[in-house]
Amino acid sequence: MKYKTDLSIEMDKQIYDKLFLYIEHCDQEIAGFGRVKRNGNVYKIYDVFIVDQEVTSTSASLTAESIGAAMSEIVAQGGQIDDVYFHWHSHANMDVFWSSIDENAIATLELPFLISLVGNKRGQYKLRIDSRDPFYLCIDDMALKVIEKKDVLLEELVKVEIASKVKTKVYPLYHVVYHQNQDGLITSDRDTYRDLYETEYNNEYKDTYNRPSYLNTNVKKKRGYHGLY
Repeated sequence: MKYKTDLSIEMDKQIYDKLFLYIEHCDQEIAGFGRVKRNGNVYKIYDVFIVDQEVTSTSASLTAESIGAAMSEIVAQGGQIDDVYFHWHSHANMDVFWSSIDENAIATLELPFLISLVGNKRGQYKLRIDSRDPFYLCIDDMALKVIEKKDVLLEELVKVEIASKVKTKVYPLYHVVYHQNQDGLITSDRDTYRDLYETEYNNEYKDTYNRPSYLNTNVKKKRGYHGLY
């Protein structure tokens, strides 16, 4: 039976890469855990790790002692262990599916919820969530949302380099003066405006650099110019 759900399981790209590097570089099966932050219906897996284990091409055996030692190490490093709600393992080169061993392992971890993933070296995976609060519910074949996380340090280094090496070119301000000659032809003269009006423009119209049409029409007429833009 297919369920419609607004639950979302997310993982930063760096954590996703770490997970599948574990799978890729172990010749046999391998298993591990992960830590989860929940915000409403969004479950974010923010860390994955492995513990001491014995593996074969079809199994990964984790003891209570090895799991306990891993949890103690997390606590010793100032971390939390009350958010370890992710269990993952690989099927190496085989297809991804939930074996009877997988089902039994999930059932024995009696947690409020558990996110489980089985992956292989081809990058395939199956993802599910089992919830026991307020009643048991399993949602299988979920999609994992992988978030591309921006490298903040790299971004700041790029900004600093741009600021030190890239300068914006500043162009001089010119305005074109149009006037009518004796033959009635309209001509333009950028330098005429710059020479004749430089003093008046700077003194009287310094606040209108980008709008030369604001210039007083009497000033234009006394210079004999018919249009100013």
